[in-house]
Amino acid sequence: MTTEPEITPLSYEQLSELLQPLGILINPAELQGLLCGKFCGGAKPDETEWLLEAVEELDFTQAPDESVRNALTQVYRDTRAQLTGNGFALQPLLPKDEREITLRVQCLGQWCHGFLVGFGSAGHAGDTNLSDEAREALEDLAAIAQVELDDEESAREAENDYVEVVEYVRMAALSLFMEFGARALVDANVPGAEATQTPSADEPPTLH
Repeated sequence: MTTEPEITPLSYEQLSELLQPLGILINPAELQGLLCGKFCGGAKPDETEWLLEAVEELDFTQAPDESVRNALTQVYRDTRAQLTGNGFALQPLLPKDEREITLRVQCLGQWCHGFLVGFGSAGHAGDTNLSDEAREALEDLAAIAQVELDDEESAREAENDYVEVVEYVRMAALSLFMEFGARALVDANVPGAEATQTPSADEPPTLH
């Protein structure tokens, strides 16, 4: 009996390397955040719908080639598998830890911005019927989306807090997925969605 080899998720650097020569303005982190927000809000885009939307969001001046289409499809598959798998495996598409802190914080903010746009587009824009936990998580993500580092001291402090903030963002997204997205994927017969359990997000640390 043979087992299928595990596919390594696409990295921020890999997607950025494909998009950068094309003059694409939207950040790969923001793009995955958008998709994640859609799933967490209960939207159920299929691969074709996602590919069409991603191409529109990225504002290509010409049709993307096969390598770019394959990468965008892998982002879809990676994100859906991480949300519906066991062990709360969601990994925001962010630069590696060796990259400068200013870039990592900027991309984290852009990921949160994309998430909020995607979540709103799933039918929750202006939603007044959110639970207290969901409202708090969204407010925290909105605050993180606005963070900027404007001096060296802020950068040093952010380096210490960054890992905790990323973990909070990850768990906040998963908690929103459990409240709004998991049932939609179960109804759509997405494998593994029924096995997801509710995570908890503690008080968010602060990026200074």
